[in-house]
Parts: sequence; C-alpha cells; structure tokens
Amino acid sequence: MRYLILFCLALSPGAFADWKLDAARSSITYLSSKIVAGVHSAIFEPNRFHRFSANITDDGAVRVVIDLDSVDTGVAIRDERVKEHAFAVARYPRATVSLSLPQAARRGLAPGESTLHDLSAELDLRGQVHPVGVKMRVTGLDDGGLLVQTVEPILVDAKAYGMLDGFETLRALVGLFKIPTTIPVSVNMVFAPS
Repeated sequence: MRYLILFCLALSPGAFADWKLDAARSSITYLSSKIVAGVHSAIFEPNRFHRFSANITDDGAVRVVIDLDSVDTGVAIRDERVKEHAFAVARYPRATVSLSLPQAARRGLAPGESTLHDLSAELDLRGQVHPVGVKMRVTGLDDGGLLVQTVEPILVDAKAYGMLDGFETLRALVGLFKIPTTIPVSVNMVFAPS
C-alpha cells in the first residue's frame, strides 16, 4: 500500500510537467541610484522590465530571458538613454539568467509551504557571462503553481558586464556627480504547471 501511495504522489499534477511563467503575476525590478553634486546620499529610483519569459523544466533547469528594450525607468527620455548607453540594446537586445532549482523546490509543496535555497546562477548580459549568487524562496500556491522570489536582491556589478562607459555617458548627460555601479535586482515570478 505504501508503494501505491508513493506512486500516486509521483504522478500528481506537475510531477513531470514543465512549469510556465504567468507573466501577468510576475515582475523583474531593479533600483537605479544616482548622486547629485552637493548631496551626501544616493537617490534611488525603481525600474522594471515589461517583457520577459521564463520556464522551469522537469529536471529543474530555469531559464529567464529579459527583453532589455522593455525597460521602464519612469521617464521616457531616460528609458532611451539607458537602452542605448547602459544596455546597448541595438547589439545586445536580451539578458539571460540560467540556474537550476533543486527537486525540493519544484514538487510536493503544499499551498503556503515554502523552501529557501542559496543558488548560483549565470547572468549573460552584454555578451558577458558571470556567476551571481541568488537566494530564493519557493512557495506552493493554491492553484498548484509556484511562487519563486528573491529573498535578497541580486547584486549585479555593471563593471563585470562592460557597462562603465555607458554609465559614464549617462552621468555626463545629466550632470550627475556619480552613478553607483552595483545594481540590486529583485525577482517575483509565478509559475503554473503546463
């Protein structure tokens, strides 16, 4: 009888299916910061991407593709400048994040139950690929889906991705004293079994 129960659990919905992103309930955001001459503290501004895709395969491989042209800084002219100078979207239209979720994060989570995971991901941005540390919480949802979210912001070092010249151009265009080059990124994604 015990083996029959285990077999039935293994065949439960989502046990062998890939997971697909529910984009309407998901977000990828980051904080930009700037230091104005004469001001002693940084000014932080929220930014977001409107278009991205993601999926989790049955073996736990996660791939997130971000359309950098969909960046929204809250100011239209700044959107265009960030696309051109920081992201260089004409040459590098997308950023990709790849990581692997352990089995405990994908199966058997009851609604409201969560697990914490310290993971290593690879970020491919502007043709440069580097590892980034990711601390994620995975929570089971009432509809059988998963909520995958960062517990702490992912810190992206602009220097590692060849973005310093672009940051300097942005700084000069606006007349800022400094633009800090470590970018905190937060992820909140809802996945449904396909």
